[in-house]
Amino acid sequence: MNTLHSAVFVTLVFACANFPVTYGKLVSIQEDVLRALLVMNRSCDTGASSSHYAFYAYLSHDLPEPGGNRHLIYDTVKTNIGDAYNNITGTFTVPRNGIYSFTWSTRVQCSKAHTTELVLNTRVLGSTYIWCGYNTVTGHVVTYASQGEAVFVRTHSSPGKGAIKSNNSGRSAFSGFLIG
Repeated sequence: MNTLHSAVFVTLVFACANFPVTYGKLVSIQEDVLRALLVMNRSCDTGASSSHYAFYAYLSHDLPEPGGNRHLIYDTVKTNIGDAYNNITGTFTVPRNGIYSFTWSTRVQCSKAHTTELVLNTRVLGSTYIWCGYNTVTGHVVTYASQGEAVFVRTHSSPGKGAIKSNNSGRSAFSGFLIG
């Protein structure tokens, strides 16, 4: 499986995050997919690159009324190959120039709404909007990024209502990896 096929596969798997999930099964699926892709990438390595970068982190707790322009800090790190994700700042610092895939998911409490944005330095690359009872929305971006640039998720400048949820019934999460 080449890198492009891997990216398409991950996109399809993360698209499933829009469906109801219980007891953290989605978290486990996302972790398993990232690990499998890294194994496939290593077995197909042409020697052109010996560095692999991938991360997966989620919020360890709910964020009641996070407000506008709040930088979301996904503090529980399950995968951090290459150590480019910082769980204190919630930022992925691009370790080398290349094409990257980023995915983030957000859960909200009953009858509340939030917009979240994926940001590269100061530029919004993608956004999601969710309004409903205990549902999840997922955003996905593939982009070129340069070494040293910062990638993170934040709430929109117009604050949403209610809590951003993250618990064993479903996690608000952020992940990414170098495609090539």
